[in-house]
Amino acid sequence: MTEENEDVESIDVRCLNCRKWFPSPIFISPWNSLAEATLFGNLAQCPHCREMTPCNKENYRVRFKNGGFMGSDAV
Repeated sequence: MTEENEDVESIDVRCLNCRKWFPSPIFISPWNSLAEATLFGNLAQCPHCREMTPCNKENYRVRFKNGGFMGSDAV
């Protein structure tokens, strides 16, 4: 992965209750730090349905400053 790809622009979480995306309350940059992080047991309140939802790598999407993306439904 190049240094350009490591510049994170945004990280979003998909609510596992209502399935809508919202900005993550946890922001880690560069990407290799997020890739190596253990994200387990973190919860956030969804701004759409107000329910608590997990913030795990399985329901994250990451957008990079160079236009790249990674994660669940990242397009």
